[in-house]
Formats: sequence, C-alpha cells, structure tokens
Amino acid sequence: MTTDTRSDKSTMTWNFMPFRGIRYDTSKVGDIAAVVAPPYDVISPEQRDRFCTTHPRNIVHLELGKDLPGDTDSENRYHRAGRAFFQWAADGSLMQDAAPAFYVYDQEFMLGARKLTRRAFFAAVRLEPFGRRVLPHEETMPGPRADRLRLITACPVNLSPIFGLYHDADSAVARALGSALPAAPEASFHDFDGVRQTLWRIDDPAAQERLMRLMQDKHIYVADGHHRYETALKYRDLAAHTNGPLDENDPRNFVMVACVSISDPGLVILPAHRVIGGVPGFDATKLLEKLAAQFDVKPVTAPACGDLVETLRHAMAGGQHTFGLYSGGKAWMLTLRDESDADANPAPHSRAWKRLDVSLLGWLLLERGMGLTHADLSNPDRVIYVKDPAEAAGHVDGGRYQAACYLNPTRVDQLETIAQAGERMPPKSTYFYPKLITGLVMRRLV
Repeated sequence: MTTDTRSDKSTMTWNFMPFRGIRYDTSKVGDIAAVVAPPYDVISPEQRDRFCTTHPRNIVHLELGKDLPGDTDSENRYHRAGRAFFQWAADGSLMQDAAPAFYVYDQEFMLGARKLTRRAFFAAVRLEPFGRRVLPHEETMPGPRADRLRLITACPVNLSPIFGLYHDADSAVARALGSALPAAPEASFHDFDGVRQTLWRIDDPAAQERLMRLMQDKHIYVADGHHRYETALKYRDLAAHTNGPLDENDPRNFVMVACVSISDPGLVILPAHRVIGGVPGFDATKLLEKLAAQFDVKPVTAPACGDLVETLRHAMAGGQHTFGLYSGGKAWMLTLRDESDADANPAPHSRAWKRLDVSLLGWLLLERGMGLTHADLSNPDRVIYVKDPAEAAGHVDGGRYQAACYLNPTRVDQLETIAQAGERMPPKSTYFYPKLITGLVMRRLV
C-alpha cells in the first residue's frame, strides 16, 4: 500500500500531512494544460466532450467519464476510470513523487480590471465527521454522493482536492509557505480560462514539520467539495468495516485538501445564479404582482447600446436582500422591504440562516413565488446554477428555461457564522472563483 506519512517525525497523531503526490509526466503527455480540467461539478456535457477530445489522457476521462450504451453494474464509466488510472500509472503518463511533500499552489487571475493571486497548499487532512475540526457550510444531495462513492470505489484516488479555508490571522502559515518555496516551480502555465496556475513542492522535512505544527489544531471550513468529503468518510468507513480497523496513518484516513487562508487577498466568492424552467403556467407579470407584497419591484432598462443583464447586476451590487429577475427579454430588481419577513420561513434554522440571500431567494421567490419544491432544486430540468450572468440570461433566451434569478455573493463571514453554528447553507450558496484545477496533483488511497 502506498503510504502518505513520515513515521520518523514523532509518535504524534498528525492532522495535516505531506503526501506522495501523483502528477502527470509532461515528457510523456506533453502540455500540462491539455490534460487538466475544472472540477467535475461545473463541467457541462459540451465541455466534457471538448476536454475528452483535447487529449486522450485528460483528467476528465477519469473524473467524469461518459456513460455508454450497454453499460452494466460491472462495466461502466467508473470501472473504465479505474482501469485507465492504473494503465496511465503503468505506462508512465502519471508518476508518483518519491518522497512526501506539501504542494504550494498559486492561481493568478483577473477579476474585472484587478489582477489577483490566491495561494493554497495541498495537504492530506485527517478525516473526521463534520462538526468538530472540519466544518461544512452547504447541504449535500444524495445523487452526487452516490456518484462519487462509485467512482472512488472503482478508482481509489483523490483525483481532485477539497477546497478548505483556515484562519491565519498572524500570517504565520503564509510566512512558512513563502520561506520554504523552491526557486523553480514544478509547473507554471495558463489554463483554459486564462488563469495562471503555478505549483511548487515543499519536500524539506524541517519545513514540513513546521507547517504540520502550525496547522495541527486549525479548523477547516469546507468551501467546495462537500460531496467528495462525505464520500471519503464513507469510503474509509466501508474499508474499516470490511478489513477491520485501519492504522491511524492509513491513506484512507485522510483526504486531499487545498488549504487557503480566509484572509488571503485573492479569496473571491461569486454568486451562483438560479435559472428556472418547467414551471407550469409561468407568467413573469403575475409573479411580480405576487412578490410586490414584500418586495419593491423596479423595472431595469439598459442605456443605449448597453447590456440589460450587466445593467441589472450593476444596480443590484451590494444591495441588502436585493435580487434580479430576467425573463422574456426584460429585467427587474427586487428589494425586500422588511428583513423580518425572512423570519417567517418555517425551515428549522437560525435567524442568521433565514436572512441569507440564498435562503430568501429559495423560500420567497422559488418556493412561494414559483411553487418549486426542495427536490426541484437538485433537478437540472427545473433549476440550474450558473455563475456567469450573461450565460444565465442566454439559457432563458434559448427557450429551455423561463427565468433567471440573480443574487449578490455570500460573504465569507456569513459562511463562517453558519458553519460555526452547525448549520448548512442551501446547495450552491457560494461559487469560489477561480475553481481549483483538477489533475494538477492526485493522491492514491491504496
């Protein structure tokens, strides 16, 4: 079995560990940019097809393979992923580092006119049930959990990292990472979205132990990857049930996490706008008449040669409980008049949860306004989640969907408040930008 740990450090039970990462060998596969991809849950079917044809070793072949006619319980995309991974490892397309390392990962990107850099480092983080040291902030759904469990069972690898946030108020971790960086990165390239991706290895034992001690007792707030984290827990528990208690440093007791400081200047949260379809008898005018009982409704018009959706988003920006609605080529801004209206939500949650914009949107606009059920929110025929405002409008203009509902981004302090209270926001409450890339570093479990 592949080990992630360095047992010679001490007898201490470490919660953050270096590991022997698996990476593409560019001497075999060529350009690294051709084999990486976004996380599986933001890839459209069209994007999947494009990534699969870009390179025969693209990570999407493992992470999000295609269903084929004639697939069975014993022959399907999950089993094909497992076979492909071990084939790629055998032919040298994938290589495992000889010694454990922490992997420092910078993403340099543009946000409007601003250039930002967000720094993460990959670590093997000890698994534990949510609620103690590892805190979730979003609800999960059974379909993605079942999907990821089938994949990790057939292909026992952390193919993509969990996105975890931690506090570094005194910047001690940031300084430790900066002082340990080698002069030359392992990889540096622009990806499919123009983001500069740069990766370094920290394999110096003294630098590793310093980072391990700094991180040992820190809480991790799961930003992205709730389904994969819960899947890793389930996979570990199934292994222990089948094989007996696992050694404390067994790789299955850990999951790969890209750790990012909450105070990182490049930490950006965008909203995930809701695009709605399949509402019987949908009529935007009647919906707005109903919503006017609680919202100030203001039509939005674009200036000459201006973009309507961009005008709407600019008008909404920073507004307290302010939403946008786009339907039939028209747009409106909706502002809740009385915040206490949120408290009538019958959901068994705190006032802070009920007053989140995503909670208000779900309850007042989608459920009460349009008649959607909780199950509808995970049905892509009824609701899809889109970060790009123009793309959301495009889905409506294309005729498959009836309306786009826009909202302002959730704040990091709101995420932390909800997580510390032991609650979870509705699904797709946050869209951390840019997404962590998949395929840059992987981690074997057996």
